[in-house]
Amino acid sequence: MSDRPDEIARAALPPFLAEVAELASIGVALALARDFGGIRLYVPKQPGPGGKLARSVGLEAARALARAYGGEQLDVPRFAARKRLAIARAAGSSSQVARRFGVTQRWVRKVRNGGAGDGGQGRLFE
Repeated sequence: MSDRPDEIARAALPPFLAEVAELASIGVALALARDFGGIRLYVPKQPGPGGKLARSVGLEAARALARAYGGEQLDVPRFAARKRLAIARAAGSSSQVARRFGVTQRWVRKVRNGGAGDGGQGRLFE
């Protein structure tokens, strides 16, 4: 795995967010996941500066997304599970991995020790 943060983050992205990263930037993909992950997002055909998409990713990025997805409802994925997997597989010390992924060393240790799952809560329908 590369040491470049954008390549590491890109490897952890679900396919849709990787597509957004190619279309706009890794920062835009991460902002979408942060602000809209796990929900359905309507992408307007003509985003304005005050819209929620433009406030999240900036007007130029919102316009780029509108050119690709304007008028569509998008299910924006969360990529927490993929990020945990990428962290668990990443080479290097917990300090190095934490810096690469923008997380704490404590989180890296928790992930590597198998403790960063669903918080220990059981499943409702099992």
